[in-house]
Amino acid sequence: MSKPKFHEEIITIKGMHCKSCSDKIESVIGSLDGVESIKVTLIENKAFVKFDPAKISLGEINSEIAFIGYSTGSSKKKDMTLKQGIVYGLVPHIGCIGFIAASILGVTVAVNFFKPLLMNPWFFHILVLMSIGFATISSAIYLRKQGLLSSSGIKRKWKYLSTMYGSTIGINLFLFMIIFPLLANVSLSSPTGDVNAISNDLSLIRLQVDIPCPGHAPLISGELKTISGVEAIQFSYPNFFDVKYDSYKTTKQEILSLDVFDTYRATVLSESQGSVNNKINNAISTGSTGKSNDAGKLATVTNGVQVVQLSVQGANYYPNPIRVKKGIQVQLVADMNNLPGCSRSIIIPEFGVRKVVSTGDNVIEFTPDKSGTFQFSCSMGMYRGQIVVEEADGSVAAFTGSVPASTGQ
Repeated sequence: MSKPKFHEEIITIKGMHCKSCSDKIESVIGSLDGVESIKVTLIENKAFVKFDPAKISLGEINSEIAFIGYSTGSSKKKDMTLKQGIVYGLVPHIGCIGFIAASILGVTVAVNFFKPLLMNPWFFHILVLMSIGFATISSAIYLRKQGLLSSSGIKRKWKYLSTMYGSTIGINLFLFMIIFPLLANVSLSSPTGDVNAISNDLSLIRLQVDIPCPGHAPLISGELKTISGVEAIQFSYPNFFDVKYDSYKTTKQEILSLDVFDTYRATVLSESQGSVNNKINNAISTGSTGKSNDAGKLATVTNGVQVVQLSVQGANYYPNPIRVKKGIQVQLVADMNNLPGCSRSIIIPEFGVRKVVSTGDNVIEFTPDKSGTFQFSCSMGMYRGQIVVEEADGSVAAFTGSVPASTGQ
C-alpha cells in the first residue's frame, strides 16, 4: 500500500478571542478523517494544517471551521480597527472643527463659544493626549476580553495596536498639517485667501505669530478678519500670516493691538505701503514745487545700528527718502517679496555699495561718513532712491550726490 501524500496549508481564521477558541478548533479539525495534524496560533490567527487530500479537501476543512462558528474568509477586523483609530483622532477635535466651521460661515455666537478654548496654548496638546487616551482605553478593553492584557499579549497583538495608534496619530497629523492650515484661508463671511489677487493699492504686512501649532491658524485669521479695513489674509505653514489692509481704514498698530496677540506674540517680518499711499508720501516729500523737502521718517536705531526695511513702490525704492544719521552703521534689510527684477541689484556709489541681494543674503551694510542728500539706483538705472544723511544735530549738508549712471551688471 502506497504511503499517503500529505498537503500542508496555512488557514487564516477570523473570530478567535482566546485560547479556548484555538483549542476548540484544534480538537474538532484534528478529529476529522484525513487530517494528520493541526496547530492553531492565537497570536497570528492562523491554523497550520497537514492533511491527506485523497480523504478530505481544504474546502471541507474550511466548512468545518465555519460550522463551529469561525470564519476563514476576509475579515473586517482590521478595517474596523482603522475606523476606530480615525474616530478617536477626530472626536477630541469636534470643538475646534466647530469653531472653524462657525468662522467660515460667520456664526458669531459659535465662534465666541469656542474661542476661549483655542486661547489656551496647550489646547491642541490636550486634544492629542485625549485621542491617544481613547485609543489606549479601547485597546485595553479589547486585550482584556481576549485574556491578553499583558506584555506578552501586547506582543501578540502588535498588528492590531499598530493599526489603532497609527490611524489615531495619523488623523491628528492630517488635521494639524493639512486641514486646519487650509481652512485658515477659507471664508464665506470675510475676505481671506491669496493676497496677491488683491489690489496693490493696499498695504501689506507679513506677521510671524508664535502659535503652538498650525491648528491655531484659523483663530488668528478669524481675529484679523474682525478688523475693518483688513481686505485679505493668507496663512503659510507653519506660522506666517500675510495681511493686506486699507491704511485709510486701519493701521499696523491696530492690527498688532488685537487681544489674541497678547497670548500669541506677533512679529512683523516685512511691510510695504500701497501705491496710493506711496504717491501721497511722494507728494509730501516733493511739496507743491516738485522739489524735495527731505520729508521722511528717521531710521530706527537698534543695538547701535540704523535698521531700514527696503522695498520698491512703483519705480522708486521705499522709504523715499531714507533718513539716517551720519557716523552710525546702516542696515538696509531688503524685502525680497517687494523687490522685483533688477531692483535687487543695488548701487550706492557715495558709500561704496554694490550688491545683489537674495533670499539668503538680503542685508546691505554701510556707515555714512558724510552728511547730505545722495541718490542711488539699481544697476540698470530703472529703480531709484534717495538717502538723506543728517548730522548729529539734525541738520543736513547742502551736498547732493548725483544719480548713478546705468551700468548694467
